[in-house]
Amino acid sequence: MSHHFSAEQRLEILRAADSTRAWHSLADQRVCLRCEKKFTGDEIAIVHDQRGRFLLHCPTPGCPSTVPDWFYPVTCGPAKVEATSGLKRTAEIDFLNW
Repeated sequence: MSHHFSAEQRLEILRAADSTRAWHSLADQRVCLRCEKKFTGDEIAIVHDQRGRFLLHCPTPGCPSTVPDWFYPVTCGPAKVEATSGLKRTAEIDFLNW
């Protein structure tokens, strides 16, 4: 069942669903390993199923990926990504050199 969630709810759901990567805001970006598209937390499809679970899916139409398939993006140049908090972290996958 699809719901509209507040920004606070969306961020809380993303943080609970992704224990590997930090979500500082809905503007944080990820890259999908399957479709290679970049997206923000605001764009992720969130479905609340009949069992009460939150299911997260890539926003790219037809892409079957879920949270384990999403990684920190790489910008051109050094493989560093700046989080919204101002901290630098190493990108996980450099699609430019893949």
